[in-house]
Amino acid sequence: MHTQNNSGIPFSPVKQWHISGRTVAAPSWVMPGSVLENCQVLAPLADEVGILFFETEASLAAGAAELPPELAAFPLSYHVHLPVDLPMHQPEKAATIAATLVQKLAFLGVQRAVVHPPAGKDAPRLVQRFVQAFVACCQGVTLLWENTKENSLLEISPVLLALNQRICLDIGHLLAYEQENLLLAPALLAQVDMVHINAPGEGGQRSRHACLSTLTPAQEAVAKAALVASPPQAVLMFELFRWQEVEKSVPLVRQWLNSAS
Repeated sequence: MHTQNNSGIPFSPVKQWHISGRTVAAPSWVMPGSVLENCQVLAPLADEVGILFFETEASLAAGAAELPPELAAFPLSYHVHLPVDLPMHQPEKAATIAATLVQKLAFLGVQRAVVHPPAGKDAPRLVQRFVQAFVACCQGVTLLWENTKENSLLEISPVLLALNQRICLDIGHLLAYEQENLLLAPALLAQVDMVHINAPGEGGQRSRHACLSTLTPAQEAVAKAALVASPPQAVLMFELFRWQEVEKSVPLVRQWLNSAS
């Protein structure tokens, strides 16, 4: 028997967005409201929530009002998406900020942190320095490097592999920024610990984190190939910011995985 919470979303004791053998995650913003309100909605639906720390200043200022201790009581695991405006050109400073934010979430048992890489010819050196500084002050947390418009990860793959770094493969970015060559890098794909599942949407060279139902047939083929090429233990993070879009996208991913097995 299904009941409803105060968001109007029906739920049952079984996670509704269950995908067999996989950890299903969603962002801490799938509807207007606080992190607590969003997690209350997501608790019966998903296995994990990604805490969105998109802006450094606001994230550092977040306290118990924004991240209340009640979050730890939900039947959820958590990871963190580190700010996109980290000063990666100052890798030691960026790593200190990242470690501070991870430690802010220690009460949630966060063990994974998604990070955007720097761009440019100095990127490999900056990544190496960031990793060294982060590990020195924040052990037990795995960094997941995400492919972005500015850096597909192919340019920095030697240093990522040398340091045994893990990958967050964003399918929407892969499609929007024509990064299909990532699928020809098996060593990098073997390091994928999380897949950001979303569609680029319409409107040119920009990822709009749209519902999977907006994929063209050609895009769907590439998205499915990326998902299937990722290790089976990778977290499936539906990086969509309306719960209704996650609800529509989960059955498509189930179908893709079932047809590939």
